[in-house]
Amino acid sequence: ALPISYATAADQTHSATVVYYQPGHKRDAQEVQKVLKQGAVEALGGANSTTTVCALKQVAGQPQSNPCQSDVVVIVGSDVTH
Repeated sequence: ALPISYATAADQTHSATVVYYQPGHKRDAQEVQKVLKQGAVEALGGANSTTTVCALKQVAGQPQSNPCQSDVVVIVGSDVTH
């Protein structure tokens, strides 16, 4: 099992779910996509800068961590079905 951490993204307007991955972890991202049954798989870096992808919403009283320290980062969009 993969260790999981989560945070709230600063941008809450994503319409589509995207599974981002660090170098060397594309297969892990594809496995996450299979479980979610949706979302594009994209590499972190370049146009998908970690600064933009991993920007966090500041929540008072909660410690902030950088989710881009994870091998796979999922941005959940409004396309998620319940």
